[in-house]
Amino acid sequence: MAARSEVLLVDDDPKVLRLLEATLRLKNYAVTKVETGAEALDALRDGLPDLIISDLKLPDLSGFDLMHKVRSIDRAREIPFIFLSAHSEPRDVVQGLRLGADEFLRKPFSIDELLVRVERVLE
Repeated sequence: MAARSEVLLVDDDPKVLRLLEATLRLKNYAVTKVETGAEALDALRDGLPDLIISDLKLPDLSGFDLMHKVRSIDRAREIPFIFLSAHSEPRDVVQGLRLGADEFLRKPFSIDELLVRVERVLE
């Protein structure tokens, strides 16, 4: 059975990456995982994912900055974004949504909720 969609995971926490990867693969998504914004931008050179799920706080730049850089690439402009963050304030959620994020989930999050949001964004 072929993978439904390609998801790029960006988080500097290996445990979160493993959990997300395992969950998404069980639901038949193809997954690429990276730990920095620079690695995420490099991954876009190899192909475009159908969705980017990114932590807000990355070691090299913010998730907001990553989304801005992705949106500045013509062929990647329409890739949906879901932000995850453990340290988000309500203003971060509002800012992310105003900047064009499709969803914003606070850590810890429900796996079921994440999967529903992923499915909704990819419809």
